[in-house]
Amino acid sequence: MLTWLLRHTRPVLGPLVWSTLCRILDHLLGIGVIGLTGWLLVWAAERAAQGEGVPGSSVWQIVGIIVLMCLVKAFLHYGEQFLGHLVAFKALELLRTTLFRELIPRSPAIVARRDAHGSGDVLSRATADIDGIEVFFAHSIAPLISSVVVPILTFIGVGVLASPRMAIVAGIVLLIVWVLILLVGWRSASRAAGASLSARGAQGQTLTDTVQGVREILGYGAEERQWTEIRAHRREGRTPAARLTGILAGRRALMILGHTLSVIIPLLSLRGAEGLSAAGVVASALALWRLWEIIEGVEACATSLHTALGGARRVYELTHEEPAVTAGGEEWQPERAPDVTWENVSFEAPRLDGFSLDARSGEWTTIVGRTGSGKSTALNLLLRYWDADDGRVLLDGCDIRDFRPQSLYENIGVVPQHAAVLTGTIRENLQLGAPQASEEDMWHALDDVCLTEEITAMGGLDTPVGEAGAALSGGQLQRLVIAAMLLKKPQLIVLDESTSHLNPELARDVRTRVRARFPRATVIEVSHTLAPDDPLVDHRVECDRGRIRQSH
Repeated sequence: MLTWLLRHTRPVLGPLVWSTLCRILDHLLGIGVIGLTGWLLVWAAERAAQGEGVPGSSVWQIVGIIVLMCLVKAFLHYGEQFLGHLVAFKALELLRTTLFRELIPRSPAIVARRDAHGSGDVLSRATADIDGIEVFFAHSIAPLISSVVVPILTFIGVGVLASPRMAIVAGIVLLIVWVLILLVGWRSASRAAGASLSARGAQGQTLTDTVQGVREILGYGAEERQWTEIRAHRREGRTPAARLTGILAGRRALMILGHTLSVIIPLLSLRGAEGLSAAGVVASALALWRLWEIIEGVEACATSLHTALGGARRVYELTHEEPAVTAGGEEWQPERAPDVTWENVSFEAPRLDGFSLDARSGEWTTIVGRTGSGKSTALNLLLRYWDADDGRVLLDGCDIRDFRPQSLYENIGVVPQHAAVLTGTIRENLQLGAPQASEEDMWHALDDVCLTEEITAMGGLDTPVGEAGAALSGGQLQRLVIAAMLLKKPQLIVLDESTSHLNPELARDVRTRVRARFPRATVIEVSHTLAPDDPLVDHRVECDRGRIRQSH
C-alpha cells in the first residue's frame, strides 16, 4: 500500500527533501539557541563568582548571534510547513485523480453495490479518507527523518561540550523511548483506526441513503428505524475510537516520562566525573531537554499516522477492488435499433432465475412487477452494472461481454429509477450526454418532456438546479433526465420507472412524445403498474421472483 501511495505521488515529492532539510536545521537552531543561552548564563555567572567582569561586547555578540539564529529558525520553520503542505495538497490532488480514474472501470457497480457499502462509503473514502492522508506527507516523513538526524548531531555536540558518557547514555534513553512510542500498541491502534474509519464509512452510507430517500422515509413513517440504524453505526465506531484513544494516551504518558528521564539519567551518569565544564554540562542538559521536541513530533506522527494509513488503506482497497464486469475489446456502435435478448440469465441478488426475454428491434417492451421481482436487475445486467452469474445478455445476437462497457454507456439512452443531476445549471445537465447539443436542440428536448414553460418561468437554461437538483421537483427532475437522454439520440432506450413522479396524464403525454421522437428505437421500460391497453406497448411481460411469468 505504501509503495502504491508513493508511486502515485512521486511527481510532487521533490519539495519534501527541502522540507525535511528545513526541519532538521530548524530544530538544530532551536537546540543551539537554548544551549547557547544556557552556556552564556553559566559563563557569566562563573565570571561574576570569580570577581571577573563580563565583557559587554562579548555578551552583545552572543545575543546578536542568538537573535540571528531565531530569525533564521523562523524562516526555516515557515519553509518546512509551506513545502510540506504544498507536497501534501498536491499529493491529495493526484490521489483523488487516481481514485476517480480507477473508479471508471468499476462503475456503475461501485456505487450500487450489493453489500452494505455504496455511494456514501465511496464518498467517505474520496473525501475524508484522502484528506486524512495529508498527515502522512505534511507531518510524518520529515519528522521521522529529522528524529534520527537531529539527535545524532546533538549527541555529538553533547559529547564535545560535556562528556561522551553523557551523550551515550542520552542516546540509549532516547532510542528506547523512540522505539517504544512507535511499537507499543501499533498493531492494535492500526486495527482500531481501521474499524473506526469503516464505521464512519457505514454511517456515511446510511446518512446518504437517508438524505436521498427522505421522501420515502417520511412517507412510510420509517424515521425511527432510520435513526436507530444511524445510532447503531455511531455506537459501532465509538468502541474502536475509545480503544485508540486509550493507546494514544498511554503513548503520551510514556513520552512525558521519557522527556524527564532523558535529562535526569544522563546527568546522573556524570557522578564522579572530573574536569567537566559547568557551562558545557548545563548547555548540554538544556539541549537534551529541547531535543525532546523531536520526539514529540514522532509521538504526534505515530498518533495521527494510524488514521492516515487507515484512510490510505481504504482508498487502496477501493482502487484495487476487482471490477464487477470484464471489459471486452469490441466497440458497439449500432446503425439501427437492436434486438435485446436475455438468454436463461441467473443472478444472485436481487435474484434472477432462468430469466429469458426477447425485446425486438423497434418495439416498446415493458417489464411489469412488484418491488424485488428482478425487473431492475435485468436492466442493470444489460447496462453492465454486473455480469450475469449464468446465461447471457445479447445485443443483435452478440454477447454484451464482448463489447467495451464505455461504448454501451455512450450508445444506450438511460433514465434511471432515481433521477440524478449534478449541481449546476439546466444547460450543463442537458449537455452531460450531448456536449455538442445546440440551444435549439435543448429547447426541443425540453418541449418533448413538457418542461419548456416551467424552465422558461424559472429563468431559462442557465437556471441552477441546486445541490442534487434541490431547486426542482421530483417530476421536473425526471423530465430533465429524460430530456438529457433524448439529446443522445439513442437507438436503444432504457426507462426504469422514469415517470413515477408524474401524474398519469402527464406521464402518458411524455411517454407518447418520447415514442414520437424515436419511432424506430428499441424501448425497454420497467414499471410497477401498466394499463393493459397502453397503446405504446408492443410487448408486455410480467416478472415475479426473477422469472417471466406472463408475456403478452
